[in-house]
Amino acid sequence: MADSREITVKFPNLFVGFLAPEPTLNANYPAVREASEDSILRSCNLTARQTQAIIECNFPYFAAVMAFVTAISSMVDFCDGTMAQVQQVQTAHGTSFECILGQRRQSVCVAPLFALVELGHHIRLPDSAFNDHRLQSVQRLGIDITLLHNDLLSYRKEEKEGVPHNVVTACRRQGMSAQAAMDFVGSKVSDRIAEFECIADELERSGSEWSDELMRYIQGIRDVIKANLHWSFHSERFLSSEEKSTLLAEGTLQVSSECVALQ
Repeated sequence: MADSREITVKFPNLFVGFLAPEPTLNANYPAVREASEDSILRSCNLTARQTQAIIECNFPYFAAVMAFVTAISSMVDFCDGTMAQVQQVQTAHGTSFECILGQRRQSVCVAPLFALVELGHHIRLPDSAFNDHRLQSVQRLGIDITLLHNDLLSYRKEEKEGVPHNVVTACRRQGMSAQAAMDFVGSKVSDRIAEFECIADELERSGSEWSDELMRYIQGIRDVIKANLHWSFHSERFLSSEEKSTLLAEGTLQVSSECVALQ
């Protein structure tokens, strides 16, 4: 029976542009998943619930999409890097969309993955390339797209848990309805994808002696974004199997009719 306090919202289509095709998986994924999960479960004194959470999150899938051509020896630390979190205390101040977005950029742990892409794919770029404001914009946009995907997909789970550090929650705190908040954040994703591709095209046409390596690096950022999005549907870190099926088939999600943060 549906909860009378919940409503159905139309969810933004996240599988657009370079994110639409199915990802390529690293051939070592099954072996890496088994080995990494076994190592975590043997090394940590986890409860049955924590053990199940590790398995359902399926961190190796993310790494297998992000580094689909990388040798198994280069994937050893990927799970640890993905699991690392920067803890940040939220105060009663700075709860607007832009404030939460700024905080989430620091805590989402996406930027270190770009460095792993550079290392794993043996990309060679000089400091001057990384100092270029255009490439820095591509990096920032890659982080933003990833964290906005996360906040959209994790919103239902986090509103149940009372987690305030979510851009959708921030929008609802500012008076938006659930649907308006979803639409607003979805539009921010679309804007950033368009800007990302525009800058990438500009860099490709720039004629730089490093253009080939730049394109490999930018493709690596695309792979990180794609890995994160598909991992979110391949695992159960945010949504149940039923919720994922409904979202993919109908584009809808059940959320609270009232902003939990305001209750």
